[in-house]
Amino acid sequence: VYGLINPLDTTHYIKINKAFLGEASALDLAADADNFNYAASELSVRLEGNGKNYTLTRVTDEIPKDAGIFDNATNVLYKFTEEEINRNAPYTLTIVNTQTEKEITATTNIVGHSNVTSPKITNTLGFWSGNVSSGNAVSETISVTAGENIGRIQAYVVFNYIEHYTQASGKDPVHKRVLINLGEEKVAGSSELDLNYLLEGQTFFDNISRKVPDPTTIAHFSHREMDNISIELSVAGSELSTYMEAKAPSTSVNQDKPSYTNVTNGIGVFSSRIYDASWKSNKTKDNGLNMDNDTKRKLGSLGFCLGTNATATNPCPY
Repeated sequence: VYGLINPLDTTHYIKINKAFLGEASALDLAADADNFNYAASELSVRLEGNGKNYTLTRVTDEIPKDAGIFDNATNVLYKFTEEEINRNAPYTLTIVNTQTEKEITATTNIVGHSNVTSPKITNTLGFWSGNVSSGNAVSETISVTAGENIGRIQAYVVFNYIEHYTQASGKDPVHKRVLINLGEEKVAGSSELDLNYLLEGQTFFDNISRKVPDPTTIAHFSHREMDNISIELSVAGSELSTYMEAKAPSTSVNQDKPSYTNVTNGIGVFSSRIYDASWKSNKTKDNGLNMDNDTKRKLGSLGFCLGTNATATNPCPY
């Protein structure tokens, strides 16, 4: 059983498979979906939470299955819809095999709210100080307060920019982004815990230099315009975090890894997660941008412009 409830989604899927044994090669057995998928009438799947009861529907191929060792001609999932998942209520999954009457259960709490406490959305960020050629890179600290029922948080700084094409091409500008991974911090079940992530200035510029394509390889390219910087969080529930830790490679001589599942009468994990992209500066290219002038000038040396005003830092051609 594998299911991760995202409170921002309205459609939720649970993956349920059966283990199998056979006389043939394991590779040959895995190539037959009947060996690991339950038949249409074989399972009764229910979910209870926040005072509501849901009967999950067996669906096929609503989400394509990646190619691999196991047959991907069909992808069987169990689905329910709910627009308002309550983050303060536990949710219990119950699966009954109608042939054997075996019951499998799992319960999870939902990840709480996490907030970026520093910088504020009104702040100006700086990753460079001084002259473009003789200055030096500076660092920024990102502070996050973790909510309840959270096991770990991975933070990202996102540099947003706009790619413009020649007027003769008739192509519309395209918004693009450079995702910079700040690393992952474990919360270990604590609530309202403050986490700090450091982004070094040189790392910021190195990511942009490495991930933004060479403009000479882009047809009808005109110029790149700075937009702003945003912060995004990838948040894992407590059970998911424990499952990830148990499945991680051993870092010691002892190769015995503990097994973990929060599924009763089965294996797998039933938990929650969220990708939170809510920290967005209220300063854009049209009203100041949330980067200081030294950082904007340094970005200008990397081929980025800003606005069309002649007095702007690194003005764009149009």
